[in-house]
Amino acid sequence: MSAIRVIGVGNPLMGDDGLGIVALEQLQKLTLPMTVELIDGGCGGLNLAHLFYQCKRLLIIDAAEFGGQPGEIRQLRSSELKFPERPLSRLGHHFALAEVLQLAEAQPEPPQIKLFLMQTESCQPRLELSPAIRAAIPGLISLVHFELLAHGEQMEKPA
Repeated sequence: MSAIRVIGVGNPLMGDDGLGIVALEQLQKLTLPMTVELIDGGCGGLNLAHLFYQCKRLLIIDAAEFGGQPGEIRQLRSSELKFPERPLSRLGHHFALAEVLQLAEAQPEPPQIKLFLMQTESCQPRLELSPAIRAAIPGLISLVHFELLAHGEQMEKPA
């Protein structure tokens, strides 16, 4: 059982939408607690549901549109999210992150879930992050790294 899973979510072919994957790549370069598992969650959706099992804590890094300034970061617990009022979709590719979080919360021993969301500037087809997002990534990495160190049990030895 993994104590902490960090899932980076996004599509690197869609500009700023890929920021979760870029952040995950940056985290791989750091010294992390041995209990941390880093996972590329791809484009998210229902295919993430199995990752919510058999872990105590789950950190999700994703792009978001919440009306902030590009590069603005919000940290939320899953309980702070507003879930949709409509019933869950039946097709896996239609499941939004909020719906997958609902499924996670319904399990007998749900993990503690924290989201690190960054306001995007542009999610248009391109391979690079916008300058504002690229400039904000180090701050995002610092926040996630601090969270991991604050809750890590044993540290890996630096390579």
